[in-house]
Amino acid sequence: KLSDARAVSDDAPALVREASDEEVPHVAVLFSCPVVVDVASLERPRETRRQAMNQIAYRAEYDRLLATFATAQRRIRVTFSFASVSVLSEQLILGCRVLHHSGHG
Repeated sequence: KLSDARAVSDDAPALVREASDEEVPHVAVLFSCPVVVDVASLERPRETRRQAMNQIAYRAEYDRLLATFATAQRRIRVTFSFASVSVLSEQLILGCRVLHHSGHG
């Protein structure tokens, strides 16, 4: 589909093709929070216990990403979620073109 767009000069209208829904890039943003790690005991190095790592500042990152996507000069579909195997599979099946994963390590 073609539509008029602002041209460099008023007497030469520019034509641009609008992206169809299938062509709009889908960006999936997944947060891994909290992350649990196995920690060895100093007294018994062969024994481990599970401990949650410090949380990432996912809300601040969410806000920064939204602000960044808002400045794009094109349509972008963005989904935010906490990471899991099922969520990752779903996003891939839905055709995400960009995967932004935020987590530790």
